[in-house]
Amino acid sequence: MEAAAKARGVKILLNHRLESLHRMHHGVTAVKATHQGRTVNIQARKGIVIASGGGNGNVEYRRMFDPRLTAEYCGVAGEPYSFQDASGILAGLNVGASLAGTHNQTGEFGTNITKPSRIGTRYNYSFLEWLPTSVVFPLAKARGLSVNNFQDVIHVNMIGKRFYDETGGQFGTNSARSVNPYVQDSYLNAKNITWNPQNWINAAMAGIGDGHNGGGPIWAIFDETTRARRNWNVAPPYVDPDGFFFQANSLEELAAKIVMPYQRVPMPPSNLVETVTSA
Repeated sequence: MEAAAKARGVKILLNHRLESLHRMHHGVTAVKATHQGRTVNIQARKGIVIASGGGNGNVEYRRMFDPRLTAEYCGVAGEPYSFQDASGILAGLNVGASLAGTHNQTGEFGTNITKPSRIGTRYNYSFLEWLPTSVVFPLAKARGLSVNNFQDVIHVNMIGKRFYDETGGQFGTNSARSVNPYVQDSYLNAKNITWNPQNWINAAMAGIGDGHNGGGPIWAIFDETTRARRNWNVAPPYVDPDGFFFQANSLEELAAKIVMPYQRVPMPPSNLVETVTSA
């Protein structure tokens, strides 16, 4: 795409941050950006296309659609290489643009909001693994441990309590034949919907009853038997010990070790012991 664009005379400006759009009575006329501390104004000849990549990295922006999406849910696609700060979206709104299909970014379907397929790392995407050879790896910090079968782990919330069935999936899109038969553009499709939501994400974000939105960090607990069976390497660069992976010789010791910015209350060791014992 880069080569094709340059071949057609497109000039690509790196490390430029969009600040705002200029609008006159006949439409958007220019872009205001910043580059290395200085302001850059770019005149539009025919129009402007905003291709910002999203806004899920902007906590207050995403909480307009779901107030439970607080800061602890920090594994946003694109980061830490490219931040989805909603700057392009907000710039468009400021000159009169409107949003369409906003439920698509927060609905529990597809791959918009998902259980992570990698654990032990902050950046646990479904389709991306940061490798140590990447120039971004010093920011990503860890590759993560790939989880193919959630029967291998127990999911607990911030206070060490198991909150749902780890193996439960999410309500799929029509690509998973949730509507069958399906007729394009027909309002009658609704009667053919098979609705069987697992609601794992809703359970994860349900909170701990302390009046706060969100459920705090969600921890995947596993033992040495699981590690050996899955042949996981639980040392850097596979895991991020800077607040996203902890290990200990006992459950009590593990609960005491879990300290990171989004863990707003300590995990009671007795809760974790009870959860694992009864799982």
